[in-house]
Amino acid sequence: GDGEGSVIYFPQNGQDLAVACANGQNEMPLNFKAAQNGTYTLAFEVENLDLDYLHLIDNMTGNEIDVLAMPAYTFEAKTSDYASRFRLVFAENETDSASTGSAAFAYIADGEIRIVADGPSTGSGTFTLQVVDVTGRVVASVGEHTRCVPTTGMAPGVYVLRLINGDNVRTQKIVIE
Repeated sequence: GDGEGSVIYFPQNGQDLAVACANGQNEMPLNFKAAQNGTYTLAFEVENLDLDYLHLIDNMTGNEIDVLAMPAYTFEAKTSDYASRFRLVFAENETDSASTGSAAFAYIADGEIRIVADGPSTGSGTFTLQVVDVTGRVVASVGEHTRCVPTTGMAPGVYVLRLINGDNVRTQKIVIE
């Protein structure tokens, strides 16, 4: 919020194990060491975060997860993996950033995701819409003046829509049933 830097800590068994201060940087490493080979889930509490952008980047797979839209990431890890596997990229809420609104810009109707007419800001009309699944994989991507994406072939579940217009990126969570 208004402090000198964001603080992210990792609660474990009732103790705050690590505290990370950003001090003006908008990226920080997040190390992970697997105790044994297997499947792990990183879960984030995002209720009272004063951030309008928080992405977890998996340096090993290249997956990028919008933590504010999907606060958990499940992945395979081995004891031999390098510890500096992840990094967090974030931006604090800016009062003057009217361009990155969290207002809904799309909805589902008749088996397709439709972008509302005034969805992408400022009428240039060139934008990219990505549909991202829970693993961070882009399952559909359309650009330019396309305003709908068919949902056929997409498994039921939660997806993140990423609307990219130049440097302006807006995200919205959507459920496909």
